[in-house]
Amino acid sequence: MTNAVFSRRMGLTFALACLLAQTTSAYSQAASQPVQLRGRTQSHTQGQPDAPQAFDLKNLRGKVVVVYAWATHCPVCISHMPELRANRQGWAGQPFDMISINTDGHETDIAHWHKLQQQTLSPAQRWPSLWQGDTGFQTNLPLSGTLPAVWVLDKNGHIKYHVRGRVAPEVWNQVAELL
Repeated sequence: MTNAVFSRRMGLTFALACLLAQTTSAYSQAASQPVQLRGRTQSHTQGQPDAPQAFDLKNLRGKVVVVYAWATHCPVCISHMPELRANRQGWAGQPFDMISINTDGHETDIAHWHKLQQQTLSPAQRWPSLWQGDTGFQTNLPLSGTLPAVWVLDKNGHIKYHVRGRVAPEVWNQVAELL
């Protein structure tokens, strides 16, 4: 291996290590604070938009919460919806809940999704959903990046597990441990 190739590899390795250290530090700081999440729920009944309901994650303290960030244009996100519904139903009666954050750029995309849900799913199979573009939306979760993104929060609202790109089995293991 030439010195130039070796130097380039070492430089890339060092840059990656610095980036990982910064990310880990920022994540550790965020994990020590309770997650903040406020907005208005989005839903449709009888094909018409319902009046949005105020949502504050603080009202779910005392429950283990899965936060699912997704978009309607993300096939992986959509493919996990049946799994999310099944796990939510499986933990019915437990101190558990789920909230989704839609990251679509246009409200019409999520409105169409909610309309389809209303036509195909019972109310028990739906959960609160927030749209990132809503004027009242606020969170300290890092929503940019690979979708889907999943956070498991303990009963005090602290992040206990986070994964991007798929819903790993460890998500459900963490939920079970926290319950």
